[in-house]
Amino acid sequence: MKISRHVQAIINAAYNEAKIRSHEYLTPEHVLYAALSFNEVQEIFTACGADLDQIRKGMENYFEQKVPVVQNAEPTQTVGFQSVLERAVLHSQSSQKDQLEVSDILVSLYDEERNYCAYYLRKAGVKRLELLEVLSHGTRFSDEGDFELDKDERAKLLEEELEETGEEEEPQVEQESRVKPARKGALERFSINLTTLAKEGKLEPVIGREQELERT
Repeated sequence: MKISRHVQAIINAAYNEAKIRSHEYLTPEHVLYAALSFNEVQEIFTACGADLDQIRKGMENYFEQKVPVVQNAEPTQTVGFQSVLERAVLHSQSSQKDQLEVSDILVSLYDEERNYCAYYLRKAGVKRLELLEVLSHGTRFSDEGDFELDKDERAKLLEEELEETGEEEEPQVEQESRVKPARKGALERFSINLTTLAKEGKLEPVIGREQELERT
């Protein structure tokens, strides 16, 4: 499967973020934090009514309190990180797309309920229905929406949101327990290869490429 240049840049930035911070693990939260530096993602979440600063502060708090720091070591992928990419790939395939898009990654991050990325997105005001509707209309970075909601799907999502009450509960998951060795499945190799490319500097560079990315 092809990978859009925006997704390449986000994964590259996530890996670099973990590496610069000397984090032991590469997590879904690194992906979300990195994604927030891109205009496309900022526009999507802003259209959903999200508080971007609140999401960033939540990620910073998570990094400080939950992610171990080690020196002179490469970040290890967590189960959550691989799960996000695997779910995104499966969704892209089920939508009969030939390319993994940012929209697939964002929805997968939101659906990663056992990790803090989804917790902080919900806490910042992002609703799944709103996210899908924004993505269904597309952004200035894509000619067409990536998601289509039929009447029944929209009604079901709205009903689920109305049933959600009270404060979002912090996920009770120790990130260390979500680490797993690389497996041999195709999707696992896909996520592993992405971070290997980022490590080797073979993904699209992030710094100074924002304008070029916007033209794709």
